[in-house]
Amino acid sequence: MPFLAWLCGNWYVLGLITTAPGLLLVLYYKMVPESPRWLLSKNRLDEAEKVLLKIAETNGTLNNLKKTEISEYLLRLRNKAEESDKNYKGVWTLFTRKRVARNTILVSLVW
Repeated sequence: MPFLAWLCGNWYVLGLITTAPGLLLVLYYKMVPESPRWLLSKNRLDEAEKVLLKIAETNGTLNNLKKTEISEYLLRLRNKAEESDKNYKGVWTLFTRKRVARNTILVSLVW
């Protein structure tokens, strides 16, 4: 960054140059699909299936897949995620045992 600032010689030009990548990212945002994992976590199975089919088409593996296989797989993943949500203990599990509590406190202090 200092070398770039030296090359620009003007803070206004430096600001424009460093802002350009962010602007490109904003323009590119609509072209990038949502993650199938995120869609699955939000219970949007149809959209997750469409994204996975698009990925399979791009990779050239669409002929090897059946739409019903993807649907069944997504349902199994969703059920598994719901089961793991039931077993969620929370932050307090870090303090259930003496050794784990000590390590948690030490890591928090050092970090």
